[in-house]
Amino acid sequence: MPHPLPRAAKGFCSRFKSNVLWGLAIEILLLLPFFGRPWAERLPIGQSLNNFAMDAMIRVYANMGHLPRPELAVGYTFLDVDDETYEQWNEPFYTPRNKILEMIRWATRGKARMVIVDIDLSNSLRSMDRDAGGGTTPAGDCGLARYLGGQVPPDCAGGAAAVGGPETTPVVLLRAFQNERQNSPAACSIERSSFFENPRLPLPPNVYWATDFFSIDPDGVVRSWRLWEPGCRSGMPTITPSVQLRAASLIFHPQENLDSWLNSYLKPKSCTDCDPKRGYASSKIANHSYVLESQTGKSPRLEISAANGEADDVGQRIVYAMRWEPNAPQAVNQRGQVNFEIYDRVRAMEVVGKNPPRDPANVEDRVVVIGGSYEDGRDFYETPLGRMPGALIIINSIHSLTQYGQIQPKTRFVEFLLGAAGIVIVAAFFAWIHHLWAMLLSALVVLFLSGFVSFELFKSGQWLNFALPLLAIWVHNFLDAAREGFKLKE
Repeated sequence: MPHPLPRAAKGFCSRFKSNVLWGLAIEILLLLPFFGRPWAERLPIGQSLNNFAMDAMIRVYANMGHLPRPELAVGYTFLDVDDETYEQWNEPFYTPRNKILEMIRWATRGKARMVIVDIDLSNSLRSMDRDAGGGTTPAGDCGLARYLGGQVPPDCAGGAAAVGGPETTPVVLLRAFQNERQNSPAACSIERSSFFENPRLPLPPNVYWATDFFSIDPDGVVRSWRLWEPGCRSGMPTITPSVQLRAASLIFHPQENLDSWLNSYLKPKSCTDCDPKRGYASSKIANHSYVLESQTGKSPRLEISAANGEADDVGQRIVYAMRWEPNAPQAVNQRGQVNFEIYDRVRAMEVVGKNPPRDPANVEDRVVVIGGSYEDGRDFYETPLGRMPGALIIINSIHSLTQYGQIQPKTRFVEFLLGAAGIVIVAAFFAWIHHLWAMLLSALVVLFLSGFVSFELFKSGQWLNFALPLLAIWVHNFLDAAREGFKLKE
């Protein structure tokens, strides 16, 4: 092990100058763009370091319970079909539609701000065996179809007329797709129609469709969202917003209709124009944004950039705030008083089939997400905050979009300036002591400085990648060690 004593003072200046030049060359090389992003970020080690850095920052902010826009904080309630509820319902293959309807009605009676149904409603249960319907449409399917104002199957009692409706509470349903890209990688996925849909009979204006597609990284962690999804319906191209974008447009007051914006600027030209390599946005709409403004006027508007698509890894990140284990942030007023819990959970068994059910008053003005956490549903995923059900990922994504917006990476010039400051420190260490100790000490100093800057920027939804300077230090150490090795051989 080399001794950490300083090198001889003789030659310090020449070594320092040489190290500065080496460091600048390495940094410029790492920041060189490659298809819009620095090529170092596209390397596996660069991606891993960036994931590590951002995951660490997300955990820090989650532990702090930080809210960038506390005046716009929204409460979320997870209406959870847990294991005990699932067993109490005799472990059905599909979630019974009458129970879904009962949960929606419970939330609307409590004056929820909106209800999101994280359950696939593509199929009617009449395709199940005799015990579950025997080929006829069960009463639960009929009731749900009537309540949502859709097409009622003709074999329902009382005919196929649509009646009822969810009053004025927005109800968001999740669209399912089937993949049709076997023959062409650019082919659009086919939308699955729900059993109560009829193209000639539009749903009521307070019933909306959305998608719940999230990107799973190679390490199995869900870190990123997809803000909209191109598809194909009845041979025609379509575009469907993500559940977080749909919810944000309902929470804020948009300048223009979300569906009109998506269809005007982002809808594919044909059912064979969904090339995933192209990303979400074409060049003609690269500068177009969907603008959301607070109904209270207390906060700057939120802009959704059409160009901030798949190709931008940072802009697609979800800033998780709620863990599966309760530790939710709280909305605090200017006096430091807690107004409400951002996240809470209600078990479905407390609502469905219970007389009387749990008082729905606590969900007033909250976003209610109906979903499941029972193990047989296999709807659990790894996230930067640990394992959690899909419904909680939806809640985190809505919270992230409304509080942070799309994370904006700092300009390469700012990254270069920060890196240059770090290079001076690194160069001094490498000129002063042995390269091994220089690498360790400079890594600690640069990590502290750049991490602090990134921490402060992250409060306002900006990201400065402090992993790249560490990569530069590693490369610098490798070259310094190689140079020293060659000198010993001479």
